[in-house]
Amino acid sequence: MLKCPGCGAIIQTTDKDKSGYIEASVLEKRKDDFLCYRCFRLKNYNELNKVNIDEDEFINNRYEVNQNVLVCNIVDAFDLEGTVINDINKLFPNNRILIIANKYDLFLRSNRPTKIKKYINSYLDELGIKTDGVIVTSSVDKKGIDKLYNSLLNTCEALNIKNNEIFLFGVSNVGKSSLIKALLSLTDRSDNLVVSNSISTTLGITEIKVNDINIFDTPGIINKKQITYYLDKETLNFAIPKKFVKPKAFQLNPNQSLFIEGFGWFDYLGEEKCSIVCYFSNLLNLHRTKLDNSIEFYESHKDDLFRFPNEKERSRLGNIREIVYKDINDSEITLSGLGFIGFFGKGTIVLHTFDKINSSIRKQLI
Repeated sequence: MLKCPGCGAIIQTTDKDKSGYIEASVLEKRKDDFLCYRCFRLKNYNELNKVNIDEDEFINNRYEVNQNVLVCNIVDAFDLEGTVINDINKLFPNNRILIIANKYDLFLRSNRPTKIKKYINSYLDELGIKTDGVIVTSSVDKKGIDKLYNSLLNTCEALNIKNNEIFLFGVSNVGKSSLIKALLSLTDRSDNLVVSNSISTTLGITEIKVNDINIFDTPGIINKKQITYYLDKETLNFAIPKKFVKPKAFQLNPNQSLFIEGFGWFDYLGEEKCSIVCYFSNLLNLHRTKLDNSIEFYESHKDDLFRFPNEKERSRLGNIREIVYKDINDSEITLSGLGFIGFFGKGTIVLHTFDKINSSIRKQLI
């Protein structure tokens, strides 16, 4: 069984998006001197290519992670429910743990990192997750990347982490690769990119040196509970926010519905008007209509007015189901991987969405 000398991933020639990939023709030519595609691009072109690993494979092989490294879970601050690893303390019981919340730039400027950090700490406390700290950052904030590097270095020194070694992981689409690239911009880019066999693992870990920090980077974890797993690339470009999300406010009368493209809709059951603010990709259509014909409206327009998801994606996402949130009061309802809606008022909300789209209710972040 061939393994990449750089990251230790098992070599395969079929799927470029998974760890250990190499073109069959290249492998044939370089039998005794080869690297997987990801390591080759990193070593020779300073490129960090995005690859994925199955969640079960990650969990089954986590024991190969050295107990002396700092475990850093990168999460999406805009999608905590879909990206926080709830069992992280059980997965790494002997490691010090840090949460790095990326993409705070998607929020209004009034929601500064300190406010988001306070909320995330409260969120982690409710889940019973114990960490050694939370860092809120963004790969597009140059000053923030400086702070991230210094925070990582200071944390390693404070916790006596040997050789400032950091094990970095996160589910797909949290922006892990973008953060690493941003950190690499702080280096002189001469001898700071290292492909090493110091960790030989089926996880396909790659060592990247960023000045005084040694990062062990893993492929993105495929989370089948996230909507992104079921969407095509074109749909992802529309559905996943990539820049500041403009809040969209509505007034819902009793017995009105609001559609989020074709991903689902909310029925509002209350006695008085309800104010709502939507936080979804600026490219998604939001449509208000009467509750009494919402199901018929969806069936009539799921292939025209509602551009996404397409027919194939709908088959992957499963059947439409109802989730009832009774007597909500000034809360937020999340659709993991898509965004969330803030409700200002009292009443019952009935959410209609696909089986594979996770939803939850939480206290207001914004």
